[in-house]
Amino acid sequence: MQYLVDYKVVKSVDASSSFAGGRLTIAITVTKNDGSQQQYEYVWRAG
Repeated sequence: MQYLVDYKVVKSVDASSSFAGGRLTIAITVTKNDGSQQQYEYVWRAG
């Protein structure tokens, strides 16, 4: 997603992940050029 920052579509993209209890959680925060943020969270459950 670095290309979004490189082409100045957004100000920044931050991502984190965690694994607990057979569940992988990925959290992504996109900071737009005006300073507002959009957050996404994806959960994948094993089994």
